[in-house]
Amino acid sequence: MTNPVYIGTVVGLTKQKKNHKIKKVTFMPKDKRIYCDNMHDAIIDKEIFYKVQEKLKASGQIRKRKHDHILKGLIYCQECGAKAMMKVRERPKKSGEISKDTYFLCGRKSNSYYACENGRISEKLITPLVINEIKKECKKIIFTKGELQSLYEQAKLNTNSRKQELLEEIRKEEGNVEKIEKTISEIYTDKLNGIISIEHFTSFYELHQQKKEKMLKNIISLKSELEEINKQKIVNYSYIKKVAEECLSMEELDKDLLNRLIDRIEYNKDKKITIKYKFTECK
Repeated sequence: MTNPVYIGTVVGLTKQKKNHKIKKVTFMPKDKRIYCDNMHDAIIDKEIFYKVQEKLKASGQIRKRKHDHILKGLIYCQECGAKAMMKVRERPKKSGEISKDTYFLCGRKSNSYYACENGRISEKLITPLVINEIKKECKKIIFTKGELQSLYEQAKLNTNSRKQELLEEIRKEEGNVEKIEKTISEIYTDKLNGIISIEHFTSFYELHQQKKEKMLKNIISLKSELEEINKQKIVNYSYIKKVAEECLSMEELDKDLLNRLIDRIEYNKDKKITIKYKFTECK
């Protein structure tokens, strides 16, 4: 409950163009947007609304991660491309001990807007698969300059391909946001002209605002991934060889090694994984 529409406020100037010749728009920070109060009857008392905001803000500041895993942040859904969330289900045993079942689930699985159909994948299943796949890939490397050159070029191609995918997704989502902004503006004009009631406007505004917020969150996530890719630096042949040798001697997963070697790990409905390598230097 963070949307000011609940207290009768309509938000404007959420975005602007830097130049009339350029189609691209930028989203305005909240402190620079225009807030029109008392545009319609409040659904929630203002005092209650602001108390809730304070509690939400406070809870966000003290939140701590209870669980972590070495693969966290690397697992992605192959069906829709979303990052997988790590989940831990705890159940008490007869002995009194707590049984922990760790798994990864597509971030859009339960999202009504995107509704991905991919299921979960158990940590016990994916961890040995990742180790085996890494070793299998590294065994293919014969340390000659020509073959390492091929790996080097492939790493560059993979990076550029993913950058283009991200840029296209960002453009698409920004276009969707622009359409929603236009629709909201049109329906607001209808309300001012008495074509629709305040109740219908409020219901319509809430629905489309929720969709817009989900899109904006997705844009932030995509831009964050793009920023990380832009920071990466394709390294020389000797570095690739060193990383491969470390992998071949690996018995357990190492977070530092994984971050240097792997861009993302994707899984599909059949619980098969695909590893995309990056070969980047550690900072």
